[in-house]
This record gives sequence, C-alpha cells and structure tokens, in this order.
Amino acid sequence: MKNPAPRLKRLRWLLVLIPFAVLAWMFRAPPLEVESAVIGRGPLAVTVDEEGTARLRDRLLVSAPLTARLLPPVLRPGDAVKPGDPLAALAPVEPALLDARSRAQAEAQVRAAEASARAAEARAQEAREAHELAERERARLAALDAADTKVRASEREHDSARYAAMTARFQLDNARAALRQQGSAGGLVLAAPAAGVVLRVYETGGGVVPIGTPLIEIGDPRELEAVIPVLSTDGVRIEPGAAVELGGWGAEKPLAGRVRRIEPAAFTRVSALGVEEQRVNVIVDLLDPPERRARLGDGFRVEARIAVWSAPAVLRAPAGALFRSGDDWSLFVIEGGRARLRRVTVGKMNDAHAEILEGLKDGERVIVYPGDKVSDGARVKPRVR
Repeated sequence: MKNPAPRLKRLRWLLVLIPFAVLAWMFRAPPLEVESAVIGRGPLAVTVDEEGTARLRDRLLVSAPLTARLLPPVLRPGDAVKPGDPLAALAPVEPALLDARSRAQAEAQVRAAEASARAAEARAQEAREAHELAERERARLAALDAADTKVRASEREHDSARYAAMTARFQLDNARAALRQQGSAGGLVLAAPAAGVVLRVYETGGGVVPIGTPLIEIGDPRELEAVIPVLSTDGVRIEPGAAVELGGWGAEKPLAGRVRRIEPAAFTRVSALGVEEQRVNVIVDLLDPPERRARLGDGFRVEARIAVWSAPAVLRAPAGALFRSGDDWSLFVIEGGRARLRRVTVGKMNDAHAEILEGLKDGERVIVYPGDKVSDGARVKPRVR
C-alpha cells in the first residue's frame, strides 16, 4: 500500500498557495486603457501646406505723364469703371509746361513708352503662339490631363500678356498726350483703357504732382490668382497642374485651384523663429466661378494645401501610432489583450496617416499615441469611445 503522506503534503501546499494566488489575481494592476485604431485601406494624399495671398492677376497703375496739378478725384476704392471713363484730370502748371526741361522729360517718356509697347506686343504675340500650340497639342492628345493643364496655363499667360500690351499702349497714349500738352494751356484727362474696379487711390488731388507719380490703380477683381511662398525643398516636389485647396479666407468651403507655375528664382525670408529660409513662389489659378469667391479680394490671406502625391487605396496606419525605434519605424499591435512591439516599413506619409508597405495586415488593431507606460507584452485594453 502506497504511503499517502506525500499526496497530503502537496495538498496542504495547494491549500496554502491558492488563497495567495487568488489574492494576487484580485489585486493585480488593471490593464492600461489605450487609444486604438483598426488598420485598413483608404485614400492617402501628401500635401504641402503653406499660407499665401490672393492677388489680381493683372492690374493697371496710372501715373502722371507730366508735371501738373491733379484735380480732386471723384473715384474711390471699390468704384467700377468702364473703358473710356475718366480716371484723373490734370491741369497745367505755369511755367512748368512751357520750359525745355519738361518737354525733354515728356519726349523721353514717349520714347520709353514706345519701347515698352513694342516689347509688350512681342510678348503678347509669343504668348498667343504658345497658346495656339498648346491647343493643337491638346487636340492631338485629347485624353491627357497634362494637355488640358498646359492649355489652361497658356490661356492665362496669353490673357496676361494681352493685358500688359494694352497697358503699355495706354501708357504710350498718355505720354504722347502729355507731349502735345507742352506749351498748351489746356488740361489732360486720363481715361480707363479697360473695365475694372478702383483698387487704390494714391493721390487725393489739389496739389502739384511730378511726372511719374502714381495716381490710381485699377484691376478686375474677377481675375484672381494666389501666390504661395513655399520652401524651395518643397517647391521641387510640386508639379504644374497639381490640385490645390484654398481655405482660411473666411468661407466654410475651400476653393479649388490648380498650380499654373513655379517661379524659377527663390528668395530669402526670415521665419518667425528668426531662421533664414529659401522660398519660391507657387502661382495658383482659381477654378471656382467668381460668384463663389466674390468676397475674396486682392491681398487677402489664404491657406493652401498643394497635392504632391495621392493614391486611392493604400494600407494605412494612423501617424500617431508610429514612433522611431533606432533607424526603423515601429508601433504596438494589440494581440490577445497585450501590446506587441512590431517594426514596419513606411512609404508615403502625411500628418494623419502613413502608408504601410510591410509589417501589418488589414484588420489588425494598433495603439495610437502609446505613451511611456506601454511596453512590449503589457496588458492593454482599448478605450471605449
């Protein structure tokens, strides 16, 4: 017959240890509550986000073509003008209109205006030919979005070149009229060459203005564009034709835009932290109709989001779940109620999400913003929202 003493001894130990085990289980630390998210597929876009300003694509600055007395204007900022409407009236000043120096200045201004007009007409002709070439290319490659983008850009450049040529002819006409006024007692009225709105009035009238003094500025508020100064390192990533969202100007819904041009020359700007930055201007065309942006004006601040890459469906993880582990990206995956450290390979990334190339599967749950208390193997519990 077997000796029952060893079995009884083990039983006594179990009776002693079980209460301690029960107490340890009852008073163990509860699992950490953590924010979590389920890995899935979705769209991902990488953007360059910067502040910029809206501005009129074309404007006309009317200057005094001769030294004369400026009569008080009747126009104020915001007034609409039509072609031929008077912008400013100049009265002769004796003897300034009769001396040789004034005549020489007027003749020199005519020669300069003639040269500017010839150059502007040449640029307008080049822009017209470039636009016609872009339209022929679009007809040949009608299925390509790049062809449409090129046509739209060339059309805007052509419009600007025509406006510049019209402005140059206007300045030339005023210079010739001023020359004819030499030795005359009559006055001179400067008329609007095109329809627009008065943007600024530089001189209120009543005094003598020297030749070349800015008087009034007009433009068409419907022809707006945006200029966005971005870091030069971001500028090389942006392509003409890239989609742009413009918000932060007061309306609830952002405006749609498209990059027309990245200027070839950068400039230095000091940041709010006192750091010198090399920036380059990105010129954006506004695609929404003028009535949707009627309250947006020249010089208004805008917030631009310029797309540099996008994909309709990628395996993505919240950016807040990722952290650096040496040279690799890592995150915590929840498996069986415990946090498991896992290294992953990351592709494209924005402020909200990151593309996961390797290391995760669709449907897995990860910890977002894990914090210092979460470690590999720690017991965790997803927080109920």
